[in-house]
Amino acid sequence: MTVKVSKSAIDIRTELSELKKPSGVAGQELLKTNTLEQQQTLIGVNKVNHIINGDFQIWQRGTTGSAVNAFNMVSADRWYAVRSSLNRETDTYGNPYAHMVCGSFTDTNYINTRIENPRQFAGKTLTIQFYMKSDDGMGAGGQVYIRNYSTSNSWQVHLSKNFVYGNTWQKYAFTFHIPESTTFNTGDYGLDIFIYGNNLAVNYNNKSYDIKDVQLVEGDYPKGIEFIRRSEGEELALCQRYYYEHVRGVNGSRTYVGPGDFYTTTQLNLHISFPVTMRTTPTLVQGNGTNYFGWWGGSQNGDISSTWTLFLPNRNVTSLYVNPDNDPSSSGIGARIYIKDDSSVSGTTNAFLAFNAEL
Repeated sequence: MTVKVSKSAIDIRTELSELKKPSGVAGQELLKTNTLEQQQTLIGVNKVNHIINGDFQIWQRGTTGSAVNAFNMVSADRWYAVRSSLNRETDTYGNPYAHMVCGSFTDTNYINTRIENPRQFAGKTLTIQFYMKSDDGMGAGGQVYIRNYSTSNSWQVHLSKNFVYGNTWQKYAFTFHIPESTTFNTGDYGLDIFIYGNNLAVNYNNKSYDIKDVQLVEGDYPKGIEFIRRSEGEELALCQRYYYEHVRGVNGSRTYVGPGDFYTTTQLNLHISFPVTMRTTPTLVQGNGTNYFGWWGGSQNGDISSTWTLFLPNRNVTSLYVNPDNDPSSSGIGARIYIKDDSSVSGTTNAFLAFNAEL
């Protein structure tokens, strides 16, 4: 016996599209992609955060800033503070962030960083993101502002967005495009990024705002992507391209500086190699004073109170020289230089040698 069964035709494509897939909206968008590259772009994989020290891990200069009416970089690496002191604080998990305390100025308050070689972004869409809050009632005057210099005294603005922030951490993300036709200055100018805690020109003396996890990536991500966190060692090496603190005194502990030699009995040379190639030939930044440094060699020793001077610096190495307080019996002897450990000498903590190649 033959049994015939009939069934109405179905549209396979429609049925497949209506299958209940274990995915949300984001998963469905991912399934629509055709290549691995499209998937990586969609979720922000293999991206580079072009902002150095965006998570405020590195503080070579110190962890406390000062509020002055100028661009001031004295604490967190790669960040200028304007009319605010930039201080290091940590959250409950020990992660550092920038705690900005406004000075007594009836003007704006902001931080600024500069990205080398802005020409690399010509013709590209980028996303800037960060977290921000204030525990002191600030928040009405938030702004992010990004520009590049086309000449030494003129610039092109790529992003200027106002926003309001509150008393809990909140992420802000903004996308912008830098046209291929953008004119870039050939001097030492970077892509200027400003984050304002107060763009209202109000005197918020002693009020504060906090910033963390600042990131700039290529691509259009209106909601931002996960913060790309580098190791402390990698972040330090990136910072040292622009500023390298070779040594700083520690209270109650003699600190070795490096090897040297007496070219003459009145000229002591010091030789220093940089851990990374610096952006440009650096300038010397130092803390020196009476009996801050010392030397020993050839069964002799002495103090150093004078100012150090750079000699034949380049991007990788340099020599310094100084006239020591106590001269050796003859020239040509080797010496070792150190920061003194006498707790009665202020140089114990104020003595340092550093090299600056900032934008």
